[in-house]
Amino acid sequence: MKNKVEKIADAILYEGYLLYPYRKSALKNQHRFNFGLIDPNDYFQTQVLVLGDAKNLSATVRFLQIQNRQVVDGQGNKVEKLEVDGQFFETWDEVIERKIETSETTDFIFESEVFAEILADGKAKFVRQINQITGRIEIEKERIRENLQRFTVKIFNLSETEKFISGHAILSVENAQFVSLLEYADEFENEVKALQQKNLFPVLIEKNIMLASPIILYDYPQVAPESVGDFYDATEIDELLTLRILTMTDAEKSEASALDSRAERILQQAEKTKLMNLHGIWRGNFPKIGQQVRLKPKKSADAFDIFLENQIAVIESIEEDFEGRKHFAVVLEADEGRDFGFDKFIGHRFFFYENEFEIL
Repeated sequence: MKNKVEKIADAILYEGYLLYPYRKSALKNQHRFNFGLIDPNDYFQTQVLVLGDAKNLSATVRFLQIQNRQVVDGQGNKVEKLEVDGQFFETWDEVIERKIETSETTDFIFESEVFAEILADGKAKFVRQINQITGRIEIEKERIRENLQRFTVKIFNLSETEKFISGHAILSVENAQFVSLLEYADEFENEVKALQQKNLFPVLIEKNIMLASPIILYDYPQVAPESVGDFYDATEIDELLTLRILTMTDAEKSEASALDSRAERILQQAEKTKLMNLHGIWRGNFPKIGQQVRLKPKKSADAFDIFLENQIAVIESIEEDFEGRKHFAVVLEADEGRDFGFDKFIGHRFFFYENEFEIL
């Protein structure tokens, strides 16, 4: 089973690879869309801060490479699409995963390759071709001050024609921890602002693991446990995509299945999905309307609010003033006229700040 780092990294790796309706005839799948494209003779860079005497920095660089899949008929002709005995075969640019793990500056190369797959008892075949791709990973370490180091990781594409697709890096350290670049202590402000990123945005996965992503994320991102699988199209939500897939005709599903094995898996998982599980779930601790609370007014509150201390109430509404401050209107459980409070009558609803009650 994949760990959470791999799940998040895979979501980035394949984001945009295949878009609904998962068919080549759809215009948006004829113009492929991916984040993190490193063009030939270009590079990405990330810089991070490490607190402590780090013994080792490891960088795992991952990206996708195009693998052309050409359909060839029984006579040896290259065709875009072929039907044999009711089965469809289509020319398509697949991808393969590339991964390089290193703790020091290193060059890498993946050689070109051509291989064939016989189909339909020899009446057709796939000819797959991968071009040579080369690159370089540079790792630089610099001590800024006592107990604080700066690491720079650069990913160079040295290929003549091939692009790195969805390029990103997973960084890890031993006996130390990374400094968050989103929520850092004041003492690190100057050092954080001096960091230079190029198309990568590092966020914490764990204290000693950072993901330098081409997509901007928050620290400690997660893949929702309710998600039934990858859709490769996170510009949409799982529920909406599942509902759309279920409305596809059999002909459309056949075309999608013939295009890519990942599209076929998406269709299969949509058929098995319990839609009620995709309606969403509340994960935060922010107070919600309808929640029961115990009132804890500040000592500086007015006399009547203090009189209500330890009373049980229900949040009736959440309102915001012109200065952006949130006020929580509550109705007392012990109020015999609490129905008037829910109808917003004066004298049966009271306002408190978030730090003036505790959620039960």
